[in-house]
Amino acid sequence: MPPATNFHRALIRASVRRQTVTAWGVVLVVIALGSSSQHLCGAASAAAPEVTQLIPPGGQRGSKVIVKCEGNFAWPVQVEAKGVDVAVTPESGKLEVSIPADLAADRAWIRIYNSEGTSLPLPFLIGSLPELEEVEPNDVLRNAQTLPQSQITINGRFENGVVDCYRVELTKGDTLVVAMQANHLLGAPLDGVLQVVSADGFVLAENHDDVRLDPLVAYAVPRTGVYFVRAAAFPAAPRADVNFAGRANYLYRLTITNGPFLLTTRPTTVSNVGPQRVQAVGWNLAEDLRIPVLPLGHTTARSSEFAEQEGSSGLRIPAGARLGIVHADGMAGSARVRMLPENVAIQMPTNDGSAPTELKLPAALTGWLKTANQQGIYKCTLTQGQPLVVVVESSRIDSLLDPAVTLTGPSGAVIPEPWVSGQPQKDALLTYVAPADGDYILTIRDPYHMDTLRRGYRLSAWIEEPDFELALASDSILVSADKPTELAIQVTRRTGMDPSGNVGPITIEAVGLPAGVTAEPVVSESSGGTAAAVKLQISSTGPNSSGPIQVVGRSTAPRPIERWARTPERLGACFESLWLTVTK
Repeated sequence: MPPATNFHRALIRASVRRQTVTAWGVVLVVIALGSSSQHLCGAASAAAPEVTQLIPPGGQRGSKVIVKCEGNFAWPVQVEAKGVDVAVTPESGKLEVSIPADLAADRAWIRIYNSEGTSLPLPFLIGSLPELEEVEPNDVLRNAQTLPQSQITINGRFENGVVDCYRVELTKGDTLVVAMQANHLLGAPLDGVLQVVSADGFVLAENHDDVRLDPLVAYAVPRTGVYFVRAAAFPAAPRADVNFAGRANYLYRLTITNGPFLLTTRPTTVSNVGPQRVQAVGWNLAEDLRIPVLPLGHTTARSSEFAEQEGSSGLRIPAGARLGIVHADGMAGSARVRMLPENVAIQMPTNDGSAPTELKLPAALTGWLKTANQQGIYKCTLTQGQPLVVVVESSRIDSLLDPAVTLTGPSGAVIPEPWVSGQPQKDALLTYVAPADGDYILTIRDPYHMDTLRRGYRLSAWIEEPDFELALASDSILVSADKPTELAIQVTRRTGMDPSGNVGPITIEAVGLPAGVTAEPVVSESSGGTAAAVKLQISSTGPNSSGPIQVVGRSTAPRPIERWARTPERLGACFESLWLTVTK
């Protein structure tokens, strides 16, 4: 008999109104507390607005959603949104969000601002299924919220350690997929738990962590009837106790469906030249279904300018990479696909582990360990002094694989070069300078020998060339007329094969400045105090204004390079623009 899980222990420890059911030989206690929320509004008009969350935190493509802002602000405000159209309503704290039916995105970003500054942009998730709001009380099975259909997305909130229950009718042969979006794309500080429960209270399926801290359950329905989905949350930051938790910012979106559900794609990397289609991977999908890849943020009416960019999460991303998205009407879920310049060879593995696939650097491919003992084996031919960069990603493509990666030199000995873990630690980076000419063998395996189809990985490999990256310390800046403001910019230089062949001087300037605002370009020299960081002095003699600006760096040696400064990474995303507020 399996031991009780943390989900069960937390239920047992709850000391509030209960419903008792028998499952796995333990007594389950379902918390029965109501939920409440607070809207704080009434900041002094001179203060920049603060928004803590958006309720609901998402919507369906092609719909209009009334969204409540929670936080501290004076109404009315102005709104900037990437990907969606937002109107400020007369009712304090309420926005009308219109989502284009053809929006190629799984997430938009909404910020409110006034003449004194801006809030942080908050994520607003985008789905394809009809949506409804959680209705309390739904904390025990007998009070479970009945779903009007079996393919739906629910916007909910955990408060005071409450369990939320939903009732759905299913047919024998269905595959029920239940997926929570909370921590990963939304940023809610919770670690969700999901159960599928029978009509008489037995736990049929359960998951704690799947897409990082967000749970996902796929359950084959054995008989026609009523089933329950039960959801709860632990704090994302571990605590000494094992109890469910809830707060005003414990928001979630819960997709419950017996229809098509897209989890990822094969491959997960494509060329950005010409239309691309990839194979859909998930549940309840037609065999070999192929779906177009669209640039993230794109619609027929607007480009994806200033769209969300992929954060490195402590690893490395090939130069020129952009994000694409795969989704379809009526299909739950979506998948992000990396789009690379045409100089990168998009390869497919040609081996089952018995012989290596030769990498044509720079290369990118998606591999799958289809059997428990299968390995991915790759060969790259290097010359002495070539700096090789290898990135192996698993979590980024929602894989369950925890890859073990080794590099073997021409002599056959394993190279003891350390692999650097990213965030999360399933993803890994290796930078290695070849000490001799020859063939180097890269091996990817599963140390746990799992037998599951969800053991994919994305491999990127290239020879380092001189290049640079620009990073901003903040996503917004405030400039007043009485004194200049400094904008700090971090410069990361990549040297390539020859350490003396560093990128030459980089001219860095702000573009898109409003009338009356000036910033003299600065130069980051290849050595000395400006090589790793510079500061732009931004001054204003003009009127109050607010809006996005950009910072760009350009170098001509050893080749023409142009790079846009990016904001700090947040929820795996960054932007190539920052928000400028000018006050008198």
